[in-house]
Amino acid sequence: METYKTILFTSNLSENSRYAFIHAARLARGFGSKIILLYVIDEMPQQLHYRISALYGEVRWKEMLESHVKEAKRTLTGKVSSKQWIQVALNAFCDDEGISAAEHGVAEPEVIISEGDVVKTILEQSELSNCDLIIMGASKGLLSGTSVGNTIKSVLKGAKVPVMVVPPAPSH
Repeated sequence: METYKTILFTSNLSENSRYAFIHAARLARGFGSKIILLYVIDEMPQQLHYRISALYGEVRWKEMLESHVKEAKRTLTGKVSSKQWIQVALNAFCDDEGISAAEHGVAEPEVIISEGDVVKTILEQSELSNCDLIIMGASKGLLSGTSVGNTIKSVLKGAKVPVMVVPPAPSH
């Protein structure tokens, strides 16, 4: 049977992501795996970048971008280190499900907050960290069905390791 030593869990910090994390935590426990949690701040399309930099000037636009990235990171981390923030989040994920984080092998996850093309970053991080499995959460579609967006499709196409796509939590 295939074992997964390192699991890359990608998160967009949504409710569906919380549900997908529960499955990642259970797999990590079952295989004794390390979890790497990756959050990617998506880069802006080049054409839009050029238009806005022409409007504000390159220097002002770069200042605005840097400010946005800092604010996003500050929001994500709640003014604490990313490891502290994610530890709180992981514990909350587990507490909501009545699961002990320590029992699920996720007490000390590696946390990576990156900026760039989401798909490219996920695939590169998977290789850099020698991940054996990528776990992603699907979203609810327009008509309440499961939606597998372009990001998931592109990761499935480009991944060199298995990709687990977790559907949204069932509605009660």
